[in-house]
Amino acid sequence: MKRGICEEVRKEEAKRAVQQMTLLDNFLFREVMKDRNLFQLLVSILLEREIEFLEKPQTEKILGTSPLLREIRLDVFNMDMDKHIYAVEMQKNDTRNLQKRSRLYQAQMDVSLLPTGTKDFNEIRDVFLIMICPFDLFGKGACRYTFYEVCEEYPDLRLEDGGNRMFINTKGTNREKFSKEFVELLDYINAPVEEAENYTTTEAVRQLHEGIQKLKELERTGMRYMQRWEERILDIQEGRREGREEGRKEGESIGEVRGRAGQIVEMGIEFGLSVSDILARLQEKLNISLSEAEEYFGIYSKL
Repeated sequence: MKRGICEEVRKEEAKRAVQQMTLLDNFLFREVMKDRNLFQLLVSILLEREIEFLEKPQTEKILGTSPLLREIRLDVFNMDMDKHIYAVEMQKNDTRNLQKRSRLYQAQMDVSLLPTGTKDFNEIRDVFLIMICPFDLFGKGACRYTFYEVCEEYPDLRLEDGGNRMFINTKGTNREKFSKEFVELLDYINAPVEEAENYTTTEAVRQLHEGIQKLKELERTGMRYMQRWEERILDIQEGRREGREEGRKEGESIGEVRGRAGQIVEMGIEFGLSVSDILARLQEKLNISLSEAEEYFGIYSKL
C-alpha cells in the first residue's frame, strides 16, 4: 500500500516539474518536437517559410562512423518533402564550443546521408542545422545568424554545397527584419512559464503553445520525465560502482570521474550557477583541464 502511495507522490512531483518547464528545458523540447505538426510549426517560423516533413521526427538521434570516434546525439532530426535534412538543437547554456560542435554535427550528418558505394556526390542532401540559443553567441545583436560556405576573395560567391548552419539568438535586437511570428516565438521561448501565454497573439505561436500545454497534461509525459531522472541516477551510481571496483587497483577510474562530473553539472544547473562557475567546479573537484571540463559539461548539460 505504501509503495502505491509513494508512486502516486512521485507522479505528482514529476507532473509539477513538467508544468514548470519551458522549451528551453531539453526534456520538454524533445517531447514537444516528437509531434510532427509542432516541429513543422517551429521550423517554419524560424525559417520564415512553410516546411512540411515526411514523417514523425526522430529525437535524440545518435550518429557515428566508428566505435573509436566521437558520436553525436541530435535533439531533433527529420526530412522534408524535398528530402532536405533538418536537425534542431535547443542549447540552453553557452558551452563555448558551439561553432566547432556545429562543424562536427554537419560532418556526421553528411557522412550518414551518403550510402556506401555512391559515386555521384551530388546525391548528398541539403542539410539545415539549427541551434536555438537564449544568448548571443557572436555578439552582434542579430536574432538569426545563417552561415554558408563563401569565397573570401569573392564574398558574393557561395560554394552551394547544401550545408546550412543557423544560430537563433532569442535575445536578438534587430527584430524589425523578421516576421511577427518569428519575433513572438523568440519572446515565447524566453518567457517564464507564467508569462508564456502573453506571447501567443499570432496563430502559429498560439498553436504551438496549445500543443505544448496538451502535452504537459498527459500522464505519460510525467512518467517519461520520472523515468529519465531514474536513468540518470542509475548512470551516476553505475559510474561510482565502476570507480570503486577499478579504484582498488588504479585509484579513481574513468567511471567514477564521469559519475561525479554528471552530478556536479546537474547540481550546478539546478542551483542556477553560471557556466563558468560550473566549469571551475569541475576543474577543482576532478583535477581536470578546462577543455576536459567543457567536454563533460557539453555531455551532461544535454541529458
